[in-house]
Amino acid sequence: EERGFKPRLQRMDNETSELVEAFIKEQSAEIQHAAPESHCPPAEKAVQTFKVCFKSVIFSLPKEFPMGLWCRLIEQTNLGINIV
Repeated sequence: EERGFKPRLQRMDNETSELVEAFIKEQSAEIQHAAPESHCPPAEKAVQTFKVCFKSVIFSLPKEFPMGLWCRLIEQTNLGINIV
């Protein structure tokens, strides 16, 4: 709203919280739920691709690599995916 834009429609899956839905209704936006058995294959494939690539990065690390630094590997994984 600060920049002059206000969403009118929010598309969501069926697994949402009441708090999120209340906020969207408070903003005077319409909520459109997906059909119960509706899936988005391209989005699901993108998530699957990222998971596979991220796991390959993790498995290639030395055992001493701290888990707290794994978040810094996300950008590298994204770069690797986009190159392919």
